[in-house]
Amino acid sequence: MSEVTILRPWSYFGFARALKVSIDGVNIGSISSKKTEKFGVTSGSHTIQVSMDWCKSVPLSINVSENATVSLKVETQFVLLATLCCFFRPSKIFKLVGN
Repeated sequence: MSEVTILRPWSYFGFARALKVSIDGVNIGSISSKKTEKFGVTSGSHTIQVSMDWCKSVPLSINVSENATVSLKVETQFVLLATLCCFFRPSKIFKLVGN
């Protein structure tokens, strides 16, 4: 089975709460600040998104090979910018990037 590994470094914004992790629109778990979580997936194309309340990352499309691991990292906006984004651009607070 293939797997997706997500690293969430410490960030002041939202550090006390876990982010929900969705793969292909299905909530499969969560990730806390300063943690790395692994999620089993089938090989093929998937869409991954993290969210906290109404603030969601832009969905990231990945292609996972058989028995491979895809590593991702959650980036969070600077706390003042994140606070403004909560109200005006909630999809810009969290971002999933290749690690």
